[in-house]
Amino acid sequence: MIHTWRIGDATVTSLVEYVGPTHAPEATFPAFDFDVFAKRAAELQPGAWHPRMSRFTIAVQIWILKRGW
Repeated sequence: MIHTWRIGDATVTSLVEYVGPTHAPEATFPAFDFDVFAKRAAELQPGAWHPRMSRFTIAVQIWILKRGW
């Protein structure tokens, strides 16, 4: 997915390669505690957590900034 915005003489482009669940939370956050998380999971935005898979939604993207071209 590609989105582009113009801000003054700059162009900002977001190139999204992937959005979805990936690896277990403790792979990224070694101190991740499921018991603590369970108490606060309801505070997450809809779609941020996949309970059947026990995975967060992540986005892999790059930002491209062009200015004065």
